[in-house]
Amino acid sequence: INSTTIVNSKTNEVTSLTDMMGTKTATVFDLDDQKKDKSKSKDDELKFELVNDTKEIAGYQCKKAILKNADGSSVEMYYTDVITSASQFSSQWKNFKGFPLEYAVDVGGMNMKMTATSITREKVSDELFKIPADYKIMSQEEFQKMLGGEGKE
Repeated sequence: INSTTIVNSKTNEVTSLTDMMGTKTATVFDLDDQKKDKSKSKDDELKFELVNDTKEIAGYQCKKAILKNADGSSVEMYYTDVITSASQFSSQWKNFKGFPLEYAVDVGGMNMKMTATSITREKVSDELFKIPADYKIMSQEEFQKMLGGEGKE
């Protein structure tokens, strides 16, 4: 699986491109809409458990944390507090002070681990924010169903 997430801080839009064994999908969502949906529920608050473990990822010394959801699920991550983002990476992690460079999640029975391989600070072309023609655009719900999930996060 190859996954790319593009956060456009000017429009507050997130584009997720996923190539799963040749099946190319794109999901686009607005962070403001996601934050409004999440604010309706008090169950979205995460508890952060800091773990005494560190490792280097993409040239950054990262600390380990376990984020626990109200539903009992958890996300194990390594993060750095050196990087800041103009846009919050995930509204679920809105109270988390750090930027994840590695995290593992269970989606539809599949364990997935995302790890940053490199980080660059540079001005990017507007072309980067365009969805390639060979990607099928899906809603988040359609993408979750394709993975065997139940729809909305």
